[in-house]
Amino acid sequence: MSLNKFVCAGLLTAGLSCLTPAMAAPVSYTFSTGAAIGGPAELTTLLSGLTVSGSFVYDQTVPLLGSSGSLGFEPGYSVYAIPGSPDQAFRSIAGSVGVHQFSDIAGSASIRNDNTGAPSPFLVDIISLTSDPTVKAGTNTTPADYDRQLQGFTLGNYTLHNVRLYWISGTGGGAFNFLSDSSLPAELPSFQGRLAFDFVRTDDPTNLANVPYYSNTVTFDALSVQASAVPEADTYLMALVGLGMVGVAVRRRQQRPLTA
Repeated sequence: MSLNKFVCAGLLTAGLSCLTPAMAAPVSYTFSTGAAIGGPAELTTLLSGLTVSGSFVYDQTVPLLGSSGSLGFEPGYSVYAIPGSPDQAFRSIAGSVGVHQFSDIAGSASIRNDNTGAPSPFLVDIISLTSDPTVKAGTNTTPADYDRQLQGFTLGNYTLHNVRLYWISGTGGGAFNFLSDSSLPAELPSFQGRLAFDFVRTDDPTNLANVPYYSNTVTFDALSVQASAVPEADTYLMALVGLGMVGVAVRRRQQRPLTA
């Protein structure tokens, strides 16, 4: 191969890596919220005036695990997750609220698509990103077999048990029919969503008192996310190979003897 062709091949390889669709790879998002808008008085007082911020990774390529109803949860959602894998659709969340910090290595994503666009409270599009499993349908207790990977914090008499980010039809400026189907979207919504902290009583972590689980939930409004692409390892490799080919070609040219 001539030097010119060698250089062209290297540039082409590097160029193709740059043309790889950014949203086909895992994407790193930063997020922030407004102040708390709902929850039990004791908790909202402790969180008064505070906002939440942090980052997470979203991966559209994670496959469908099944329907939420068949998995034992609230029906109506398509759940995207890979059992036993850290490479989930929603993962690596890390954030803070005031001086309190939280993190989780892997979570799941759920999609609900109404398929009609009707402005009804029973027919809505929802994207839900959840750090750990929510409670099973028909129970208020916290099952002992849940693997709680969330590293949370204690606030007064409560311990953080779950973190959920979600977008619902018609809220935060979103259209009633913002999803075309039940697949994972390439990008998360640009309109504002909400973030929820689910707490359990520190003195009753398995909820022996059988208090309704979401009675200890604090909701933050004005959830906003911003994406920056995280290239796949293969993309980096293509770019390095291409640039390496160009470098070899340049060195060969410099080593050529001068001719009249």
